[in-house]
Amino acid sequence: MPSVILRFTFSNGYPSENGPKFDISAPTLRKDQYSELLLILRNLCEASVGTPVIYSMIETIRSFLGNLSDGADVATPDVHETSVNACIRKSGVETIYTLPSVRDHVASVGRRLPLAFGVICPTIYHGDIVTDRKSVFQAHCCRVSSLPEVSAFISTVLEDKKVSTATHNIAAWYLRTKINPNASKASLVADYDDDGEAHAGGRLLHFITMACVDGVAVMVTRWFGGIHLGPDRFRHINNAASQLLTQQGLTKGTATIPSNQTKTKDRVKKRK
Repeated sequence: MPSVILRFTFSNGYPSENGPKFDISAPTLRKDQYSELLLILRNLCEASVGTPVIYSMIETIRSFLGNLSDGADVATPDVHETSVNACIRKSGVETIYTLPSVRDHVASVGRRLPLAFGVICPTIYHGDIVTDRKSVFQAHCCRVSSLPEVSAFISTVLEDKKVSTATHNIAAWYLRTKINPNASKASLVADYDDDGEAHAGGRLLHFITMACVDGVAVMVTRWFGGIHLGPDRFRHINNAASQLLTQQGLTKGTATIPSNQTKTKDRVKKRK
């Protein structure tokens, strides 16, 4: 089965000033196909300076291999994603871009993690319930300006027992903040947590980096109903997030005045 391995590292100016440094390994592609894919990825990075681009690169590779597969040049594509967090750790800025996991926050329900001590949690909004074959999805979001606020957001949402005991709480955040207190300007920071729902966090992050203004944190809660939904679960997760973020004016081109959607002090809507 053919595969493309994408390796990348983040420079100090990523993503506000330049793109990631990357290379690809694709031994099953012909030389001309390899060169074409490499050129497409380089052009994508050049055109995307100022916004995170890793997930766009991954989707571009998938699309490229899918088109080749349609033409019988290669078999079904198999794209191996290098862990974003692993690359961040290698770049030496782990404490800047990463947060304790959602599971760590669940284990500390009722008290803040050290990162968020003394932080005032921004107003949180809760979306409508989405139900499909007994699985239930609900989105939660807020504006954020720092990673401690992201941690406070996660902890506050998890204070509701129905949420903290859900099957998955997929989270993603995308904001502009200073890498360190002495930095001359803020950089864009983006990350996610699948919370056990493989690939869901990356897809959610890709959506908010493409569709939302910066300064957003979102979590989608899933209560598994016993019936596997296949790819439909990703559609429900992103659609639940998209609907709420649009209602709150957090997507590009939408109003900035929040709607009357349920706020954080209200109970999470009763599941059907």
